[in-house]
Order: sequence, then structure tokens, then C-alpha cells
Amino acid sequence: MAGTWSQPRGGRLGSVSEISEGEALSDYARPCGRTPARAHARSGDPTAITGYSGKSEALDDAIASFAMAYADQTILDHAALVKAKNPAKSAKTAKAA
Repeated sequence: MAGTWSQPRGGRLGSVSEISEGEALSDYARPCGRTPARAHARSGDPTAITGYSGKSEALDDAIASFAMAYADQTILDHAALVKAKNPAKSAKTAKAA
């Protein structure tokens, strides 16, 4: 069932190599990201946030700038993860480029 996650048998997640196999990493990462995202999304009072942010675009620009930098960092982090998982394949790809 998509979107669900349960604790592994024995209450342990296993080693990094066990988690990174197949779909296990995605299945583990999804609730790790979703849980704090939902908590943050519910934590603000829209009226208070609107009053605080004012009428200028300064907050909008700051959020957009942060989002773009965060996206760039996510791409770099994913590339590092892929390289760490399979360094031989990454080396071949780099030589071909």
C-alpha cells in the first residue's frame, strides 16, 4: 500500500547497506521527510503569518531564494549519495563525460 510504513521486525532498521537495497531507502525516506513536513505545515497561524510578513515582497523573495538554494543542494546531495553507493559506476560516468 503506497504511503504507509511500518516498523521492521525486531524494531531495528538495519544497516545502511540493508536500507539502501532496492526500494527500502525510498520506503524509509518517505515517512522521514513527510512527518516533519506535515508538522511544519500545520504549525502556523495564517493570519499571524500574513500580519508578520507585511505587504512587501521581501519575505516572498527570501523564501523563493531559499527554495532555489535548497533545490540545488538537494541535487548535489543526491549525486553524492549515488556516487557513494556505487563509486565504480560514478567513475565510469565521469570518464565518459
